[in-house]
Amino acid sequence: MIQPPRYDLYQPIYDFVRRVPYGRVVSYGQVADWVTEVRFTPRQVGVAMSVCPLDVPWQRVVGSDGRLLIAKRNPAMAVQQRQKLEAEGVGFTEDGRVDIERYRWLIYEKEG
Repeated sequence: MIQPPRYDLYQPIYDFVRRVPYGRVVSYGQVADWVTEVRFTPRQVGVAMSVCPLDVPWQRVVGSDGRLLIAKRNPAMAVQQRQKLEAEGVGFTEDGRVDIERYRWLIYEKEG
């Protein structure tokens, strides 16, 4: 029997990703570093994003080098992610990575 996603377990991740501004991206590692309620690894952030609720802007989470890591598991989802990011004005390099230096959301101080 397939178990439904445990959204409550990943709620701190979802709350953080919902705060990422339109037209900006964060890396899985950034999310893991900035979510302090529970310690997560970047891999756990990836798992959380793979089962996130519909209101979470999952497309804004990318690899630390700008790669769309979802392509390893689901190439069609990577196409969708790129389309969503481009619709937000996020630019890509010639090799298909997000221009991470320009579009990364930089958080200078942790809140709370």
